[in-house]
Amino acid sequence: MRSGSTLNGWSRRIRITMVVGLSLFVSTSSLQAESPSPEEQLWLQLINRFRADPVGELDLISNYTTVDIGQEFADPKANNSNVAQALDFFEVDAAILRQQFQQLEAAPPLAWSESLYRSAKYYSDLMIETDSQSHDLDGLNLLDRVQTAGGFDFFGGGRIGENIFAYTKDVEHGHAGFIIDWGGSPTGIQNPPGHRDSLINPEFREVGISILAEADDQTIVGPLVTTQHLGVDYADGPYLTGAIFSDTDDNDFYSIGEGLTDVTVQLHRLNGEVVASAEAYASGGYRIDLSGLSEDSYRIVLATDSPVFWSADMTLSDDGNNVGFDLKDPQYDIDSITRAIQQDIEWQPYDLNLDGQFTTADRDYLIDDIFHTFYGDANLDGEFNSTDLVQVLVSGEYEDQRPLNSTWSTGDWNGDLEFTTGDLVLALSAGGYEKGPRSHPIPEPTSISLLLLSVLWLGRSVLRANSRSDFSASRGRG
Repeated sequence: MRSGSTLNGWSRRIRITMVVGLSLFVSTSSLQAESPSPEEQLWLQLINRFRADPVGELDLISNYTTVDIGQEFADPKANNSNVAQALDFFEVDAAILRQQFQQLEAAPPLAWSESLYRSAKYYSDLMIETDSQSHDLDGLNLLDRVQTAGGFDFFGGGRIGENIFAYTKDVEHGHAGFIIDWGGSPTGIQNPPGHRDSLINPEFREVGISILAEADDQTIVGPLVTTQHLGVDYADGPYLTGAIFSDTDDNDFYSIGEGLTDVTVQLHRLNGEVVASAEAYASGGYRIDLSGLSEDSYRIVLATDSPVFWSADMTLSDDGNNVGFDLKDPQYDIDSITRAIQQDIEWQPYDLNLDGQFTTADRDYLIDDIFHTFYGDANLDGEFNSTDLVQVLVSGEYEDQRPLNSTWSTGDWNGDLEFTTGDLVLALSAGGYEKGPRSHPIPEPTSISLLLLSVLWLGRSVLRANSRSDFSASRGRG
């Protein structure tokens, strides 16, 4: 897959252009206290991956004899032993399961909700306290539960759903349990598959996921007790959502411990005006409220206290759907790295050659070993030719007496933020002019890849899990 992003098939498009006690109460905890844990972030990523490509997700969580068209499970039925045991225990019909998944349509990604997390955590705590799994432990209907325990308001009307599983063994097990929806039926699949239906429902925009560990020998619930509250308030959102992570295990997906922190996600108009921003969660996840923004082109920028290190362009259309990233093998922003070198800023993801230091050698490594191009390739198409020279000369920045105003695309190839004779000498002496694409027979090293995601995975268990969904809510302002 080329460097870039896909957007779950929705009319908002993102183009990566540059490297881009159990009493009921409304908690006053800090934002980070109500943000997803790494495990909860992973589950959210799994959910959104399922929503983006249901059939593809089936082939990731289970093993068929033939990918995409298989009608029988292979041996083992799943790589996760807990999932494989559940498929055996419930005697899930592989052919029926695939047919059901083939009928599902993709849906936009879900964004994390602190309010729905509060109500979900309240209910997971209650299942542990009562040592049971049921939707009616507090005597409240679902609407009252999420409003009272979480503060989700439904000012614009909306819908709410609840999935619970008090016997989850691990995140992938719980995810598979909810989307396969195994249970006691002739097919081994619950009828109707309420958990799956909730998780693929395109109306839902937000979710709160609570995963609590329970290891008390005196209780039967556990080892993980899970509640998911899914909802939409038609007056809120849509949202830009995803995760920022370093793919250290090289599996092209978010994993526990990979989230990057101390990152601000900003949304800019193309003239540079910042129109929205949010701090990334400790898990690496983020969400930005897009409500009130007009149909237009925007730039997504990731920043730390250092200069911008990643950016992407987004075209926003007025369809009300959430927007999410799926960014694989992103290109690095050479201008951000150049500015960081100029300001003596050291940040671990800039150490591209993994020598423990951030120097001009990392910039050379970016050009030679990641971009596989030449000094002088202003448009980064892999070649240095007359097109590049025309581009930089037309920019009008050659020795223009304006300090520090040039970028790679306008002629700053030696990294001094100016376009001068020195840049032309460097590029022409490097020997790449009119040589065509640079050969690179050795695969690109992974180093540290920063990814933005919103296509995802989910979960569930060997024991029966419960789902309550499709609860409508209507409330006017006043």
